[in-house]
Amino acid sequence: MQALNTMGQITNMQSQSGPIPGTLAIKTSTSTTAESTIVFQPDAGQVWQVIALSILPAGSGSYRGIANLYDGNNAVELFDKSGTGTAESLDYDTPIFISSDVYLRFTVVTVDTSLTLKAAVARVR
Repeated sequence: MQALNTMGQITNMQSQSGPIPGTLAIKTSTSTTAESTIVFQPDAGQVWQVIALSILPAGSGSYRGIANLYDGNNAVELFDKSGTGTAESLDYDTPIFISSDVYLRFTVVTVDTSLTLKAAVARVR
């Protein structure tokens, strides 16, 4: 295990102190109808951490959006947010890690014009 950890650090594919350099990204999903979309599903073997989430409605109408971690069968809800016409950052209480097996999904329940979920992510493995 020690050799594997050392190789990961040498090849810059593992970090002991946080995100892998150069991997911070913003992922978005925009919906104009009630639907579920995958915001971000990493490649097999990768683990990413969600750094920040925000929701951005277009127009001034009402919306309701739900983000969750999804494994293809089951979901764990991160937030269920309703409102009208203003962007909001979303808070959560624990680090959120995603992989190819458990990934970030966004479900729009109601929307006036369009609703976008933005997620800042960084690869950690």
